[in-house]
Amino acid sequence: MANIPSSVAIIAISNGTPPAKPNPVNALSAPVRSFLQSSLRNALQDPSIASIILIGRPDGKGVFSAGADIKEFSGNNSGSGGVTTSEPGGVPTLNDLAHLMEGSSKPIIAALTGACLGGGMELALAAQYRVADDTLKYGLPEVKIGLIPGAGGTQRLPRLCGVRHALDVIVRGRINGSAQEGLKFGFLDGVVSKKEPVLECALRWANWASSLPPITLESRRLCCRSVPRDAEGIENGDMCDFALQSLPPKGKGGESANACLEAVRASFGLSSFDDGMEAEKSLFNDLLYHSLQGRAYRHVFFSERTSTSSSTSRKNTAGNQLVKGRGTIGVIGAGTMGRGIAISFLRAGFGP
Repeated sequence: MANIPSSVAIIAISNGTPPAKPNPVNALSAPVRSFLQSSLRNALQDPSIASIILIGRPDGKGVFSAGADIKEFSGNNSGSGGVTTSEPGGVPTLNDLAHLMEGSSKPIIAALTGACLGGGMELALAAQYRVADDTLKYGLPEVKIGLIPGAGGTQRLPRLCGVRHALDVIVRGRINGSAQEGLKFGFLDGVVSKKEPVLECALRWANWASSLPPITLESRRLCCRSVPRDAEGIENGDMCDFALQSLPPKGKGGESANACLEAVRASFGLSSFDDGMEAEKSLFNDLLYHSLQGRAYRHVFFSERTSTSSSTSRKNTAGNQLVKGRGTIGVIGAGTMGRGIAISFLRAGFGP
């Protein structure tokens, strides 16, 4: 275990999960967001703390965060707070946390392991520094559930890594970005050395960052940056136009993909970061509350997850009964295929 200096605050996302509610992927549910907000505020207000490390679990293993708690998007979870708005003193949104982190007066190092997806990646983008080990898989897959990244991902990622990589990650909804890829495109500032725990790597960066002049933090805030030109000289607008040609029309399942592209275009097409954030918020809300395609995508997501969990829960009950030749089986239809299925079960030992 790394020796933690008293001047460094370690905030583990997993510590925000209520004990009675397992959260293996560190989903950023309402209790977790409230915990992160209070922990960050305490660290920022503590004069003995010089730097902050945000990590998935205290031991530096497992996932960083797989993103938002998608159940909250249904709007039926009382006490979860709004998805894009929050009441004063209430549950913070992911945007609230991202703004708090980005505006931090102390350097925040995101120590990334395992899945760093969706809202988890958006929080990482709001940190001043990002380090990872080779288990990292990052991405913004919101397009696959009929949405766009809604906590600044469409505005911060282009400013950090350029439009080309932002389109690849956001519009395609990739979830397999590796540590080496992140280092190549500038998402990461560092990766662990051989056999070095990610927490030790983050501590090195925290100690170094805290020794820099305070004005250095300004340059690390992505909200203060403009979107860079493409390394190959292609105009950002031309890249968006080219990407648009490969997208399905809005009326044929392409609402969220087209909205993702529109949000990325806003990162360099509008005059300020705040204007881009407003464009992102408007697009996100429109998809969340008004898109029938989005509802269908999320219905499929929940149905697949329910089906998977149900089959897993039955693995040691009904499933085992059938394997042992017990239990009840019904075959609907007495045609050629139906008779064949019934005979197969009879031969396997099932019978009246």
